[in-house]
Amino acid sequence: MLLTGTVEELRRASRLKDHFLQNVNHELRTPLTAIVGWTDLFMEEHLEEKTLKRGLSQVRQSARVLLALIDDLLDLARMDRGSLALDRKPVSLPDVIQRSIDTVRMMADGRSVSIILAPLPPAMSLIRADPLRLQQVLWNLLANAIKFSRRHGRVVVRVEREPERYLVSVEDDGIGIPAGELSHVFERFRQVDGSPTRQHAGMGIGLALARSLVELHGGTIWADSVIGKGSRFTFTLPIRPGDRRAGEIEAAAPPEPAAAAADGSRAG
Repeated sequence: MLLTGTVEELRRASRLKDHFLQNVNHELRTPLTAIVGWTDLFMEEHLEEKTLKRGLSQVRQSARVLLALIDDLLDLARMDRGSLALDRKPVSLPDVIQRSIDTVRMMADGRSVSIILAPLPPAMSLIRADPLRLQQVLWNLLANAIKFSRRHGRVVVRVEREPERYLVSVEDDGIGIPAGELSHVFERFRQVDGSPTRQHAGMGIGLALARSLVELHGGTIWADSVIGKGSRFTFTLPIRPGDRRAGEIEAAAPPEPAAAAADGSRAG
């Protein structure tokens, strides 16, 4: 029985890896096709200014998609080597959240999805965190929420403060996740799609990376969902004794802009 179980686990791992490689091929080709298509038009036709701007915007967004995909693949390798590290510094959580929202704004607009930042707790402390990695967590969750939202839906970002930690949640009103899949959403190469047609592509590593980065910060992450009503992903960030008060937030180094693009499964 033990041998049979081990063989089945190996087969399952092999299937997931094969599926992942197929998805990587698709996810890389999609933005590359857009870039090649638009650059061909730029070279062969005299385009109106409005069309030219739209094309350049699409090329820029597609390039950012590729950068984000490559970054995730490199981070996956770092995770395997145990060399994924944080560059901690005093960070303003509201600034990181706003920058993360800005990076996915075009993606949300493309699906007519509204992103709402709920009122923040008063007198928020700075936290010691890696601003770029924290932005990566939020970007993955936001991209995931946008991807699984209905058109003209909305995504809500909330921050709650407890005595020793912040809770950050990203909630959508999309298709939801089956109860039996909730425990697997943070597994590598795992894709969860509650729709009958399984129409949402992706590499299946975004949420696994988000979990690793949250845990490196000393936090936890989990998901709640109701089929047909949407999903909520929540993670925590500890407030340590040395964290400063909101009056010093301006002194915090803001995160640099991150590559903005969805890998699709940033929904796992």
